[in-house]
Amino acid sequence: MTKLKENLILILAIFLFILLTVPFIATLPYMDGNIDFVQTNDFYSGGINQYFSNWNTVHPPVKLLIALPFYFLFGISSVSYSFPGILIGIAGIVGIYLLTKDLFDQKTANLTTVFFSIYPLFIANSIFVMRDYLLTIFLLISLLFYIRKKSILYAISCSLAILTKEPALLLPSIVVVVEIIELIIKRGFNLKKTVLKITVLMAPFGVYFIWKLVLDANNKSSWNEWIFTKTENKGALSTIINNLLSFNFINPYAFEHWKQLFFLNFNWIYFFIILLGFAVYFLSRKKIFFYKNWRNLKVILIIFIFSISYLLTVLSLQTYTIPRYALPLIPFILIALAKSIVIFKNLYFQTMLILIVFGFLLTSLFFSLDPVATHLWGKTRIFDQKIYALNDQLAGNDGITYNIQYLLIAKNRSETILKASKEKKPVSSPYCRWIFPDPNNETKMIKTLKIAINFDCINSN
Repeated sequence: MTKLKENLILILAIFLFILLTVPFIATLPYMDGNIDFVQTNDFYSGGINQYFSNWNTVHPPVKLLIALPFYFLFGISSVSYSFPGILIGIAGIVGIYLLTKDLFDQKTANLTTVFFSIYPLFIANSIFVMRDYLLTIFLLISLLFYIRKKSILYAISCSLAILTKEPALLLPSIVVVVEIIELIIKRGFNLKKTVLKITVLMAPFGVYFIWKLVLDANNKSSWNEWIFTKTENKGALSTIINNLLSFNFINPYAFEHWKQLFFLNFNWIYFFIILLGFAVYFLSRKKIFFYKNWRNLKVILIIFIFSISYLLTVLSLQTYTIPRYALPLIPFILIALAKSIVIFKNLYFQTMLILIVFGFLLTSLFFSLDPVATHLWGKTRIFDQKIYALNDQLAGNDGITYNIQYLLIAKNRSETILKASKEKKPVSSPYCRWIFPDPNNETKMIKTLKIAINFDCINSN
């Protein structure tokens, strides 16, 4: 009973997440979620050879492997494709709860977990199990294992993150550097234990090297499409390195990513509270250390360096500025937000801040009412949803994937297609552009799911 009471907020957070995601589990795959669906089907039906054959450049295979057992057990459907997203999302919620609890305290963990479970960008990318969503969760779990000194489990989780998407290479790089600096500072160490420890921490690089060998053996390259710079053919990783060496990480795409991170959907409110909380902390005469021990301080340092590095590398890449690319930073922002609120000792002011944050989170989850975001990006209407017009700027079509309105649009589009199939009529809508925005891959999706329609849309306006 004591454990139940202690973890009651965690249970509430999981319940809220399930409540928000389950209604969309049968929605037809949409946008980049549909591209990934087609890839998982290629892998399921023809293995790695068909995956390599059908795609010029490829992402690592973890998402494909996750889909495999669900397709095998339940067949290929929208539900079997989306269901893993809910399970893995629950794992991420548990992960951020335990990590924050280990880093700080119960109250900070409770607040962070509920914030995360209803955060609009997290919900929007859960249903179609987007790779940045998986990456975010694996990174959280990696840090949890690291802070608990579970080196082998850390190496496994970190390897899964890398085999989900290459930006995960940042985390083990920072961890190894921090560990080496600590060894140099301490000076005295056991050679055998140290070599073994560093070897385990380096293991994720070995896993990525094996993946690169598989790519080279099949004359394939890591993802290099939709990179709008001269180094496109060299791939995203080489482009990022070139950006850093040439100081080209300051570019229009970087500014657009940073604008989204700091100003989209009331994020500016959360950053203001973070700055306010830490200002109060550093100006306070009676400072209490906000970390419990040296290892916690190391993890905080790793998170800080990772966040800055990710901001300057991944979020400066010259590609479509899709909001989900910033998702791996969101858990750390929410941890900082919760800790900033807890810093205030006045219970009434603390309660007021909690209510303000919940109010803005719930508003931004279902609506696009941020005046700053509206000023920066304007508005557009898709089906019955009025959303920020990110798609009209550098974000492309997937720019609309930032809150539950995207899932409502996807569900509306799904119902329109299935209704036409049931009635044996052509698809009719005033939003034909958004019914089939990617005809090539949507034709494959419709064929795979055996939806009987003519692949066309009649504009009903």
